[in-house]
Amino acid sequence: MSATKKHAIEGTFLMKDGEVYDSHEVANCCIICLNPLAYNDEYDAHFCTTCDEWREETCIDPTCEYCLERPKKPSHCKEGY
Repeated sequence: MSATKKHAIEGTFLMKDGEVYDSHEVANCCIICLNPLAYNDEYDAHFCTTCDEWREETCIDPTCEYCLERPKKPSHCKEGY
């Protein structure tokens, strides 16, 4: 009789389009479409180019230089994305 080795894989993973992502990579993906997030320096925020939505809320500081002028959609930024 031959012994069969079993390999246990532990952790949290996500599979999308045949690709396996570990939990650290998932943190950098859109919660809706699971595509990688992009970053906008001007508004100091992450967004999804596919969904055209910010993935970070604006802060509660009414004088915040980053959030004050942030457009509703990332595609409305002066620089585009």
